[in-house]
Amino acid sequence: MTYRPMLFNTPMVCAIEDGTKTQTRRLVQLPKNKDWELLDVHPNPDLPGRFWQAEINGTLTDVKKRFTLGIKAPCVAGDVLWVRETWMPGRFDKPKSAVPVDWKELGFFYFARDEVKNSDGTPVPWRPSIHMPKEAARIFLRVDEVRAERLHKSFFRYGDIVLTIAAEGIDVGVQCRECIDTYGCPCCIDSESECGVLDDIRDDFARLWDSTIKPAALPRFGWASNPWVWVIKFTRTERPEGWAR
Repeated sequence: MTYRPMLFNTPMVCAIEDGTKTQTRRLVQLPKNKDWELLDVHPNPDLPGRFWQAEINGTLTDVKKRFTLGIKAPCVAGDVLWVRETWMPGRFDKPKSAVPVDWKELGFFYFARDEVKNSDGTPVPWRPSIHMPKEAARIFLRVDEVRAERLHKSFFRYGDIVLTIAAEGIDVGVQCRECIDTYGCPCCIDSESECGVLDDIRDDFARLWDSTIKPAALPRFGWASNPWVWVIKFTRTERPEGWAR
């Protein structure tokens, strides 16, 4: 078992806490500055687990051709993710010093949970999740499954749309979820049927996905490009004993 950090924005942290988010999607990353087309991603039969194989169409040694590239999944089943979220040390007015910061002494505030205000009403200096130290971690997720697929793969059938988006922590509405779970709504099962509610749910998720991608990268990684992603299913677990001591 390996402990790995993973960034989550505040709405998704809240969804994890209320139990509605049980999986996340992350882009399959290739070397930067390479204009390669990712054709397929599949497990490496010789190195099962975190090691996968990517089928690439691109330029290699000045010749454009199809080739295989070894890549790593961000985690494997059994790993524990510690969530990095927007945070702040407990004494945010502590003056800068050359002395190393004792995080345990300061304690922590979390944007998803705590309301913190300066006495004069000025904004407090929340710190980005990327800078959160291990000592501050309060949410831990046990990885249950990791797979690679196209972003749209789970969205071809209407029933899959709702169940997949609900697992991503998006509110699909109680009525819509119960309709599928209890009755197997024909609009959800038959991909030829039209269901305006489900179309709206899919479109909402598409907009959310695109909001996480830098504008310049949208042609390559936006919803319309249907990029390859890691689908990571998880279950919340307890803080490991002796964590970051």
